Amino acid sequence: MYGSGCVVMTDIVKLPFDATEIDDYNYLDILNQSTIEELVVNKNIDTIVHFSALLSAVGETNIPLALQVNCRGVENILQVAQKHKIKVFIPSTIGAFGPTTPKEKTPDLTVQCPTTIYGVSKVIF
Repeated sequence: MYGSGCVVMTDIVKLPFDATEIDDYNYLDILNQSTIEELVVNKNIDTIVHFSALLSAVGETNIPLALQVNCRGVENILQVAQKHKIKVFIPSTIGAFGPTTPKEKTPDLTVQCPTTIYGVSKVIF
């Protein structure tokens, strides 16, 4: 039950018609909760590893969109996961900490002072 045959990849980018090297790729807009749910049900997904985000460079130029993608997207994932009783893993990032956090031997409990909308959205969730 492990391996590439058990992974469903998604992105907002549509693959070119001739891209054949990817087994199970699906277009997915993280802001559309119904399509997330449809994919979870149709593919019998039991765990979501959530990476989608607008990173700092793009996010700083369109803060409302960054908040939608980075926060509403997580909310959509969590609501679908709760409804279908599936696991979710959402990794954090150094962007959540900011320049005052020690870069070496970073403590488990530390103040987070992000300086970008990407970092702020990671702290929120």
